[in-house]
Amino acid sequence: MDLYESAEEALKREINEELNLELTDIRFFQSIPNLYEYSGMVIHTLDLLFTAQAVDLSPLQAADDVKEAFFMKLNTISSDDFGLDSIKKGIIAFLKATT
Repeated sequence: MDLYESAEEALKREINEELNLELTDIRFFQSIPNLYEYSGMVIHTLDLLFTAQAVDLSPLQAADDVKEAFFMKLNTISSDDFGLDSIKKGIIAFLKATT
């Protein structure tokens, strides 16, 4: 997040920078505390999870520090596909909320 930027503004900016998509209908889903190892230190962070709609999916392109971008059907997503425990928990909660 940039200084004086809301979480929603940061999300819109980052998704545009990283995936070339414009988001609308951004809704807070949940927050999950996380431990993140960085430079040999453990940093306490708070992951903020949102749902959103893309204005148009056709410009989707991995950019900046994103290796690849692709779509998956909800019934094929597994929390085991994600590395961070907090993201795994978020995926489990999201899949539970959508079924």
